[in-house]
Amino acid sequence: MADTIIQQFPVGFGSYLAGILPPDVATAAGAFGVSVGQIKNITTVPVEKFAQVCMNLETIKGLNVNGTQVPTNLNLRNAARPLIALGSGPQQSYTMSDFFGCMSGLPYNGPLINIYNKLREVATTKLFNIYHETYLAVTYQRARMSITQTVYNVLIQPYIAPDPSAIPPIAGQPRIDDWYYTISFAVDVKGGGYGRGTAPPPLITIQPNNVGASATCTIGTNDNEIPGNFGRVNGLSANFGTPYKYATTSVMQASAPAAPTPPEEIIYIELPPPDNLPVQPNGNFSTAGTNVSLGYGKGTAGTIITGPAQWPGMNTPIQLYIDQANDEVDAILLAKPTQCKSLNDSWNDTGYQLNIEQRARVSALRPPLDDVREDFLSLFPTSQYTFTDSIPLYAKNIMPHMYAQTLEAICNLNTPGGQSIIAMMRESRNQNRLTEMGVTLDNNIKDTLTNLQQSILAGTPVVVGGQTVPTGTIPIATYDPTTNNTIIINPDYSTNNPADEGTTGFITSAESVPNTGSNIVPGTGNVSEAVDFGTASTPGSFSGSEYANITSPNLNIYNISNTLLSSTYTIAEAIDDVIRCNCDCWDLI
Repeated sequence: MADTIIQQFPVGFGSYLAGILPPDVATAAGAFGVSVGQIKNITTVPVEKFAQVCMNLETIKGLNVNGTQVPTNLNLRNAARPLIALGSGPQQSYTMSDFFGCMSGLPYNGPLINIYNKLREVATTKLFNIYHETYLAVTYQRARMSITQTVYNVLIQPYIAPDPSAIPPIAGQPRIDDWYYTISFAVDVKGGGYGRGTAPPPLITIQPNNVGASATCTIGTNDNEIPGNFGRVNGLSANFGTPYKYATTSVMQASAPAAPTPPEEIIYIELPPPDNLPVQPNGNFSTAGTNVSLGYGKGTAGTIITGPAQWPGMNTPIQLYIDQANDEVDAILLAKPTQCKSLNDSWNDTGYQLNIEQRARVSALRPPLDDVREDFLSLFPTSQYTFTDSIPLYAKNIMPHMYAQTLEAICNLNTPGGQSIIAMMRESRNQNRLTEMGVTLDNNIKDTLTNLQQSILAGTPVVVGGQTVPTGTIPIATYDPTTNNTIIINPDYSTNNPADEGTTGFITSAESVPNTGSNIVPGTGNVSEAVDFGTASTPGSFSGSEYANITSPNLNIYNISNTLLSSTYTIAEAIDDVIRCNCDCWDLI
């Protein structure tokens, strides 16, 4: 034992070089080896290749772009993002609904359904009647009639020329005609604002009405006909009377003389009510509405009688209704604050998404404008995206007066943008050098969602404005990010709801829960069953299938059920189809 020598193994960087190289050199070599060893595939790279590439690598000399833990300049990123990240998707990326939302209805169905439901909850008869009367006041317009007078003659006595030479002599006789006229009329302009304050349809008056004509009209009272006949003259019942003889002529000629000028007939139709006519405190319409007589008149000889002026006289009643509506809305806000907030939120959601869609069509799909000066301009932000994606290509062209040299000459080294462009070109050239020796890099930032993010998005029913978007889907399951499980929420697809027992409802009592483990939550009123993809259930276990859950989130049938039309049979439907198929097969035997 006296001759036993206990040798301590050296530890630390370069320990395996102990006794081969001086200690300080061995430590430096070891540290360098550990550092370089972190490079992918470095062990397969010949040292000659490695030496050549290292010698040619570029640095950030002259560029103040180092010293941060993020791969970009945050100030530039924060300034640029509001200009280009204008969508409604993850990280404000564009979705198809940002371009075709009005066509599909997907981003608007939820808010609009909530708006419809909440309007029914908060609406009052008084507010409805205020808007009813406001529309009539705003659309105030005179109705106008057109009238036509037709003149004709009736021969009473023909003309006989005198002939003194005849035996006996003929004294002759004059031509005598009776002159008559008739009238016809029609509604020329239907007007608007009739019926406000429960006013009756306007009266139609004809003066002097020698023919004994008469007319009545009807007005539209159905406020569902907007735009349409609501508040307008929509029907005419006319009696044109009988011909009126207004003159007799006697002339010594064979042909009829020029028609005598008939008396002018003028037809009037009353104007809509011009008074204030506020809605009553109990919410009922005012009953004081009266039309203005005689109203607008038009004569057969071209006479026009306009009646009182429409504007600005109607401004006062309109403002009164606006004030009444504001007061009623304030009362509703106090009485139903929760419903009103939900209603306002849905209006905001609708307007926000409409703004995104209108802006997306201009910014992302905008064609050249009619102005010829626009024809040669690149579209924003497409040109920015294209330029950034092309920098790695530009960086490799270092010929005189070409891309790389020109960009370096243009870039302002006093700004982060200029420094970043030059640094990006150097990085791109370094990446090409490393690739040539077989080293792959991890410096590309993915522009796709992770599987976890896809599962959360696709595995959750689409909700906009607090409302599940009705797309005709039949959701089967939802994704739970806290447990990383897909949870069946539709009892018709649950194995804990046996179809052969005819059960299609939710499990609601602890007694009805089969002894199948912890997949069922007793007494919750719904099915809570995690989908088994064959993975290990015990932490640290090496059991489970190596092919567990190989289907990507965009192909997962449970995720698809939340966004697309149902394409999967329920358990009961599948059993029925199998039975039906077997029966059909037996019929063919």
